[in-house]
Amino acid sequence: MGSTSTAVLTEPNIVVIAGDSEDAVVIRTFGVLERRGLTVERLEPGDSASLASAVRSNDVVCNLVPVVERPAGSIVHVLRGGARRRRHRLLMSLADALSAAPQTRLVQRSTSALYADGGRREIREDWPIEPNDATRIAVDAERVAHEHRRRGGAAVVLRLADPYGAEDHWSTRLDVLARRGWEPFDGPPDAYFPLVRLDDAATAVTVALFAPDGTYNVASADVHTNGQLNAIFSQRAGRELQPLYETYRSADRELRDRSCRLDPSTLARATGWRPQTLFEGGRSD
Repeated sequence: MGSTSTAVLTEPNIVVIAGDSEDAVVIRTFGVLERRGLTVERLEPGDSASLASAVRSNDVVCNLVPVVERPAGSIVHVLRGGARRRRHRLLMSLADALSAAPQTRLVQRSTSALYADGGRREIREDWPIEPNDATRIAVDAERVAHEHRRRGGAAVVLRLADPYGAEDHWSTRLDVLARRGWEPFDGPPDAYFPLVRLDDAATAVTVALFAPDGTYNVASADVHTNGQLNAIFSQRAGRELQPLYETYRSADRELRDRSCRLDPSTLARATGWRPQTLFEGGRSD
């Protein structure tokens, strides 16, 4: 970012909605915002009144609660039901709070998993979405942002690729699977799987504070298929990896089978944001 943008970023008061999750994107974003000297409050709202108060008293609300779960079987999906209901209630409370605070800017986390299969095409923000049961909360989250804009408020939606980095449990699991001889990416070998480093996701949230209203893809500048990613992990592990054939419920398997060659250039053109590092395989600091 240029010096003008950096100076502007010292002005707003920001509340980051973290929910009940120690999500790595939330943790890394806090570090980036605080290093820039911004006034940041972390909110884990226990009731709608505390959320409404935070929305009214801050210039920007960043809702960084994850909107899509990691793939799982049917039993694990049922066990996660309570967490999904809490996230949905949070979204509805946020929508109510924003309806009374049109002056507050919203930065809403979403996911690239919403996009329909793109094959080998580059996926930009105008590519059709194809929601299913696994992305229901993401649809609701984007609807909250759309309604806020419709009422005259400012809102930015960030469709994040799968975040990866040292503090991320999923990234650690990739390394563990490879060391044990399993392929960590189990979609079709020729399907593209989008990733974004945690640092780049965090800086995307920062530039979204003053980005033009709209929806933006957030991903690494390089792109890889599942087959290419498995080859990287195989080289790192020093061994040939075998397919794991994990059993997922149908909605999660459908997402895994899609190809998403995500193009993040719209955010770059609008704000000057650039992924600072490219994916080189495995967990990254």
